[in-house]
Amino acid sequence: YTAQEGRFQNHMYALSGVFKRWISGLPTPILGSLSDENIAQLEAKPLEAYEIIYANLPSATADLFRWVMRLLGRVAMEVEKNRMTAENLAIVFAPIMIAFPADDPMRGVALNKVIVAALKLTIETTIELLKKEEKKPNLIPSSSSSSSSSSSSS
Repeated sequence: YTAQEGRFQNHMYALSGVFKRWISGLPTPILGSLSDENIAQLEAKPLEAYEIIYANLPSATADLFRWVMRLLGRVAMEVEKNRMTAENLAIVFAPIMIAFPADDPMRGVALNKVIVAALKLTIETTIELLKKEEKKPNLIPSSSSSSSSSSSSS
């Protein structure tokens, strides 16, 4: 453990705190548009969490959720370095992804449990998709090869 690693750790914690604050500051929680019926589906069919969530979010919210899941998936793929498994990330992010009923704490606890399970499975599904993407050849030329070809034609 070096001083440089310690500074990186502090930046990592600060950045994750800012990211969580940004998500929790959204006018509507990311999963806030899921209905009670959608939540019941997540509880009854946890392995279908990925499909249930994306099918029931407005498109802009689904895009944001997809972006967040891809970021969390990448974090979870570095578990050896950061100790953040899909489950750990789900536990941390579930409370800021949905509004919990203030008047019924027991329902809030039950709802949190469902959201944690759904996020965990969604992050794991995202990790598998990211791994498949990494195996595909990149068909888009890099900017260095396109800039060298354009400079040679000038």
